[in-house]
Amino acid sequence: MLLGLGLFLGSPVRPTFAFNINHLLWASTFFLNGIPNVIAWTSALTVYLAQKGYDVPSLESLRKPFSKALQYFQLTQQQSNELMHTVVEAY
Repeated sequence: MLLGLGLFLGSPVRPTFAFNINHLLWASTFFLNGIPNVIAWTSALTVYLAQKGYDVPSLESLRKPFSKALQYFQLTQQQSNELMHTVVEAY
């Protein structure tokens, strides 16, 4: 259901955050072409969200779910690409 809304969970078990898939795509591309610094990314996101009036308890509470969401998102992308490649090669 969340995927249909463009959201990806921060954890497969008892998630506390869901992240926008477009942001995960952007972060994946950014980290592929630059230095992968999740702490700097989540620190900037925490400040940005606070400026917009959102209550984010701490940097650490956002860093771990974001890291896991990005990890699982990239794994899901890789597996999806491999499956599509297999299907295309079969025809």
